[in-house]
Amino acid sequence: MTSKRIVFWISLLGTLFFVFLASLEFSNNCDFYNLCEKTYGMIHFIGFDMFLLPVVFFFSLITYKMRAEVYKSWFNFSCWYLIPFILFSIFLMNNTSGGGYIMSGGYFNALLLFFLLFIYFLISLILIISKHFSLKKINTST
Repeated sequence: MTSKRIVFWISLLGTLFFVFLASLEFSNNCDFYNLCEKTYGMIHFIGFDMFLLPVVFFFSLITYKMRAEVYKSWFNFSCWYLIPFILFSIFLMNNTSGGGYIMSGGYFNALLLFFLLFIYFLISLILIISKHFSLKKINTST
């Protein structure tokens, strides 16, 4: 149960931090120039990994009231999927490209990482639903 709480609160705080940084990034009126420069640097350093936090928060919110087996199966999958995702995104952020015919470096990297994040979302959703109903089926049959 403590692992559920820890993941929930870290992902909630990270999501709020993500929303704060995104609101500063996309607002056109930046009164505190020094703060905005530090924020832009932080966003570009963290990069695509910040998009993980709202997704992890969503699934931790879903699994918070579910049985521990459902949460553990999702958490184990998340550990095995998200660590390579973070390493891959760090590699792509440091990889510069000279351009290309169809898509140049940054757009293709963003598209690829959003696609991998979408796959994580779908697999997590399928895993949680299937585990929940399989445990429900086992409980009703006994």
